[in-house]
Amino acid sequence: MGGATPCFLALASEFAPRRSRGAVASMIWAAFPVGAMAGGFINSYILRIADWRTMFLVGRAAPLIVAIVLLMFLPESVRFLLAGNRNPDGARRIATKFVPGVTSNTLLTTDEARVQGAPLGQLFARGRAVTTLLLWVPFITAFGTLGIIAYWTPALLRENGISPADTAFVLGVQSIGSIIGMASAGRIMERLGATVVLGVSLLGGAVATALIGFFAGSVNSVALIQAVSCFFVGMGASGSIAIAALVYPTALRSTGIGWAMGTGRAGQVIATLLIGLMVTLGWGSSQVFLALGLAPLLGVASIMAMRWHTSRQTVAEAVA
Repeated sequence: MGGATPCFLALASEFAPRRSRGAVASMIWAAFPVGAMAGGFINSYILRIADWRTMFLVGRAAPLIVAIVLLMFLPESVRFLLAGNRNPDGARRIATKFVPGVTSNTLLTTDEARVQGAPLGQLFARGRAVTTLLLWVPFITAFGTLGIIAYWTPALLRENGISPADTAFVLGVQSIGSIIGMASAGRIMERLGATVVLGVSLLGGAVATALIGFFAGSVNSVALIQAVSCFFVGMGASGSIAIAALVYPTALRSTGIGWAMGTGRAGQVIATLLIGLMVTLGWGSSQVFLALGLAPLLGVASIMAMRWHTSRQTVAEAVA
């Protein structure tokens, strides 16, 4: 599942017009919390009428159905097939479904050449190193924060006497915030710019996340504050994906997005270990969420540094 994610994000952005690539990537990524929301509400219902094993019986059927549909109908990226002259005939067959007038004699070209060398190494070549490293920071902090909110919420609510069924409901409601934030990130970035959107969203996410532990006594209150937190942090995560879809060429896009999301998952691992240490030291859930609110602030600092680096690079290119 983790390996599929950067592939469908890269494919969606490559079929999108260049001016809308970031917005499309963020909207596609918003499907992730849609599944989480549906799963939360479905699991809440299943737990009321059956045992936990039924959740896994229902949950494993959907990916199998989707996989079969994708194998049958999902087209390959035209840009990918044209880069390096991989399969121009296949690219023409796909293009005929999207562009009127394309025939077997139509010559298709792309301005993106095939990248030579190891894809991972190319993420740090041609001046991409600083951008790549700075881009990874908001991925680490945003994904780590979202992961801990999802993983740690059951323990937080159990401490406050809230039932597993109501906990599943809270997880479903918080996903609504993620959906709205993730889906709107790219479009808002087109209007206001990446720095403003990512900076404000991660800052808002830091404040809301720090307050979660203080609302855990009420199902409705904790659902609302977590929806707000996931809205802001989800917008930061989705905005980071939109930037990754824009800064890398076609040959590197899935690799760039994949490694960035991989560092985000690593952030979830690191955050889990740190929280385990906090619990060992006797921290309560409220203190854990208060400390977790500091993570998105690191993402804000990285975004500001990326803005400074980009401006400096632009000036240097203009002088040259």
